[in-house]
Amino acid sequence: MKQTRFFTMMLACFFLVFSGCKKEEVKEDVRETKLGWIAGTWKQKDITLGASARVSGINLVQGSSLVNDPTLNAVFTALFGGNPYLGTRNNTYTFQANGTYSMEGSMDWVFPKSKDGGTWKLELYDTVISLFPSAEVRDPHWITKVRPDEMELVLSVNFPGLGDVPLNLILEKQ
Repeated sequence: MKQTRFFTMMLACFFLVFSGCKKEEVKEDVRETKLGWIAGTWKQKDITLGASARVSGINLVQGSSLVNDPTLNAVFTALFGGNPYLGTRNNTYTFQANGTYSMEGSMDWVFPKSKDGGTWKLELYDTVISLFPSAEVRDPHWITKVRPDEMELVLSVNFPGLGDVPLNLILEKQ
């Protein structure tokens, strides 16, 4: 009986020690770290296919660069008369710590809704960066990777005649 009581008391002490407010502090520290990593200016490193597909008998492979892949360049040229992503090579994205953002470069095929700037915030347990070009428009993008020097976002871009296509925007901190 004494051993059971002793064990119960030890177990209760263990839970009290490890279940304090530390979890909330850690969550807030992680969030602040992520916000600090995102804040700043980013340059487009690449933009790639987010999924494999077969279009008009051509295999398109996940991870293929929309800027550098010769097959995708031929597909874009056939569909649109040229590759619209070639002009995105020098795109820059600035996320200010005050919650505003701006973009420079060729944005029509990357962020058509959000290209003129607005506000941003992290949502869904800090896994989504949502852009708000206006109070009525929300443009969410999954964060698949964020580090102090690299960030990857998932975009969904509508290609006429094909539908929505998932893309990965790979950014490098400047």
